[in-house]
Amino acid sequence: MEPHEAQGLINFIVRELEKVVDPRTGRRVFPHVYRREEVYSGDYAAQAADLLLSYWEDGAFHVRPSYKSPDGHFMATDAGVLPGESDWSGDHRMNGILIAHGAPFKKTLVEGATLCDLAPTVLHLMGLPVPADMDGRVLTEMLNEDYAEREIVFADAEDTAMPGDADGRTYDEEDAKVMEERLRGLGYMG
Repeated sequence: MEPHEAQGLINFIVRELEKVVDPRTGRRVFPHVYRREEVYSGDYAAQAADLLLSYWEDGAFHVRPSYKSPDGHFMATDAGVLPGESDWSGDHRMNGILIAHGAPFKKTLVEGATLCDLAPTVLHLMGLPVPADMDGRVLTEMLNEDYAEREIVFADAEDTAMPGDADGRTYDEEDAKVMEERLRGLGYMG
């Protein structure tokens, strides 16, 4: 399929998905259909899905919880859209929960944190440099003064090589192959 043909098909799919309505409530099942370029950027963005569906917004769509008792019955039920005792369960939300405990953290509510903020924050707490090209930011607003006031050290990618273990061994090509195979086994890589 040529790129201009693909774009026409994508436009058609978007229009049709935006018409899907829950007959019980009259609400759209997919309040918004995002195009890849609205969500992703970077060198590998073209490998992402062309469309992402926002069924998570405003409770528009949900399914039964995945908690079952040992005898196979649902421990809790939900008024989801699936009939009967479907085994299809779980859904995802754009919002999550971040709970941190220990000396570095103060009791506070953090607004606007993203998953991408966790790695830079952990690196900062470990006293390691944060790669300058890393997505996310250090969540200083959740840190006690001693940690929040510590200078955030940024470094170029070549300056953030994995430190060696007790035997001086570092992350090498063989480690990379093992990691790639594990990720492939989990379905993260094709």
